[in-house]
Amino acid sequence: MKPNSFLRRIWGNILRPVLAWIAACWIAGLVLFLTYLVADEGLGNGYANQGLGPFDPLLAATLLSIFIALATGLPVVILVLLARTFKWRRGMAEVLAGAFIPFLFFTFFFGSQYNALADFWRGALTAATFIPAGAVGGYVYWLLAGRRVNRQPL
Repeated sequence: MKPNSFLRRIWGNILRPVLAWIAACWIAGLVLFLTYLVADEGLGNGYANQGLGPFDPLLAATLLSIFIALATGLPVVILVLLARTFKWRRGMAEVLAGAFIPFLFFTFFFGSQYNALADFWRGALTAATFIPAGAVGGYVYWLLAGRRVNRQPL
């Protein structure tokens, strides 16, 4: 047994996926905040009129990433187990899972409050911010933890 093979297993099987998941949560929080800004600007509320500073998106992304990490912890573990059991293709499975989790959260938790037709479009815009943020988060996770890279030995 090579002396650093244990550390490589710890890095490859535990630390790299966890750190990639945390990075994906932060990127998803940033995308969620920025896409919601675009949707909010389209409705005429205006981010520039709020008097917020240039680092507020980073702070908001950090706070949103904590919520995203807490909300997606168990569903991510379940989807990873399903993907490994059914041997789903990596990459596409992470992107689709990343988009599917916010869709479910929106449908079950937030979708019920948009029942009138006037509120439907506001709800559709909210869903349109959740789903791409999850897909981008899944893609970032795949880039950092799931993608196989042909590494040449030194």
